[in-house]
Amino acid sequence: MWTSLASASLVFLILYAIVFAVLTALYATGRIKVRSRYSVLYFHVIIRLASQGCGVAFGNIGYDNVNLLVAYFVLGAEGYFTLVLCTARFLVSWHNHHFGDSWLEARGRFDGMNIAQRMGAIFSLTNTRKNPLGTVHWLLIAANALIIAGGSSTSAVYSPDSDLTPSEKQSRLTTAKALRATGQVIFFILNVVLFLCILYTIKQARAKARTENKRVPIFAHPTLLLLYCTFPFLCARGIFGICQALIADLNYFNTNVYDANGLSTHFVIIEAILATMDEWVSCAILLATFYTSRNDPPKPEIGKQAFSAKSLTDEEATGVSEK
Repeated sequence: MWTSLASASLVFLILYAIVFAVLTALYATGRIKVRSRYSVLYFHVIIRLASQGCGVAFGNIGYDNVNLLVAYFVLGAEGYFTLVLCTARFLVSWHNHHFGDSWLEARGRFDGMNIAQRMGAIFSLTNTRKNPLGTVHWLLIAANALIIAGGSSTSAVYSPDSDLTPSEKQSRLTTAKALRATGQVIFFILNVVLFLCILYTIKQARAKARTENKRVPIFAHPTLLLLYCTFPFLCARGIFGICQALIADLNYFNTNVYDANGLSTHFVIIEAILATMDEWVSCAILLATFYTSRNDPPKPEIGKQAFSAKSLTDEEATGVSEK
């Protein structure tokens, strides 16, 4: 048995395998390091490969192994989470190379730390003024937990073995819908905030070029332009996630979106276009930043910032622009 879910999953399995092969080759040749922003992207790709593999397997086996479908849902839900995190890490890296430090995450905080300590510092909520990204990390985790909790609650309602009364089912569905919608809204808001951070960075970079009497980019540095281009796709993915939480016909756990062989073709097409494709395109765009960042200046020594747009007063910025 070969279903539409298997076909769609196979297509994106191949596409993600291409990205995986490229990243693996870059690691193998030493062109990127394990302790770099690309490891977060690599993690996203591995999760998506596992998700698409489960989709292909369930599309062939069918309801004989429902756990494959559950794994497909759970792993797929992590895609958006990891991509928003990826984009943030890529922006911080650009800050460090071009500004010497990042106002999203101060560099000096990781001095002398091993990997475990570094991970703890990344998620630390202490001194959030120098580490606003730490707050973002925890908000992403909280949103992810809300989505998983809402999905689990919904799954229990639709389970054939459920002994809940109609009123109890309705109550749980209402709660689950609120949990999933809240989680997706948090993801979406953080994505919008990240987009605003990219726009502000573009403004900073242009001011830096003017103060150094260098050519001002027509719009932005190519890497920032690529990060900017991820927003429409992540935005569409976020809106679809909210709709899935609120609209029954887009809900994985609604029995009406299934047929005798699994997910209906109509549902698979919508999900593939508005979720999986958006994530893959965003992933490919982030990978492309490798080529636009090859000539980035090295990170300066900590404490020797190359530039701080905050040091420019409005009058100075205006004066520079008039020269």
